[in-house]
Amino acid sequence: FYQDFKEFRYLRNPFLFDGTFVGAPAGLTFLNQTDTFSGIKDKTFALFGDVTAALTDTVKVFGGLRYNHEKVSEKYDRQVYFNLASPPFFDPVTGVITAPPISTLSFGYADAKDTTNNLSGRVGLKWQPNRDTNLYASYNRGYKGPAVNRTTGVLDAASAILKPETADAFEIGAKLRFMDGRLGLDLALYSQKIKNIQQASIRPGTIIADLINAGSLKTDGFEVNFNARPIEGLNFDLGVVYNDARYAGGVVFNCGPTQLENATCPNNPSAGFQNIDGKLAVTVPKWKVVSTVDYERPIGNALNLLFRASYVKIYMDLGMDE
Repeated sequence: FYQDFKEFRYLRNPFLFDGTFVGAPAGLTFLNQTDTFSGIKDKTFALFGDVTAALTDTVKVFGGLRYNHEKVSEKYDRQVYFNLASPPFFDPVTGVITAPPISTLSFGYADAKDTTNNLSGRVGLKWQPNRDTNLYASYNRGYKGPAVNRTTGVLDAASAILKPETADAFEIGAKLRFMDGRLGLDLALYSQKIKNIQQASIRPGTIIADLINAGSLKTDGFEVNFNARPIEGLNFDLGVVYNDARYAGGVVFNCGPTQLENATCPNNPSAGFQNIDGKLAVTVPKWKVVSTVDYERPIGNALNLLFRASYVKIYMDLGMDE
């Protein structure tokens, strides 16, 4: 696999507001505008392969490796303007700002760059004593390449390129079939840890969004899937998933709206923010139940009638905003 990727982006964020917001007389209109230009270069080369070998008639070992070599770089230019939205600082007809920017940040490809070499893969063992039974165990190491921070919150060239994400996962499970395949049961128990999560976050003490390496995410859980086909045309599916996903690694995140309203935000390390080590991952369901019943029967030579009913239950333990 080979990729030579280039992308360029220009973003303008203008904001007009009354002078009372900055202690000026009412009726005066101010302009706060941020112009951001960024360019990305990303060259990636990967070599991968996978193999399955039979140790006996019922025992097989499987495994695979992927080698990644990636070079990524960014050029970036940000100009922030703040002044009266009127001549001589601003032309409301043409939209041209004549005043100089109050802050600038600029660097080139040579200043923000990273080269990564990574080896990821999987290895596992499965036992199939018969065609209806498959018991397995596996270890997987995943990789997501370095990310580029293109937000208006970039601090300097050194923080523009984020570290890659890596994941280590273990899984044991079983795939079982009964009654000539009319009943099926899949079970899986898993544990995974993702390091250097690439996450958008608001910088403590500000309202500026930033892209950061936000520590680690540890997930433990299990999954059960049941399928039944008792009669011709009738199909029943039931799935249950439990996820215990928690943050680690000194992650700092903004407090939820209920915490701010009830004054329950810890105010650590700064007002409106909290350390979320050990807290449940945001937007990740702790429990999820999905069930579906289908009944299909033909009503003509080329026409089938399908009846379907489904039920979904999701339990979200928001943790930071209870």
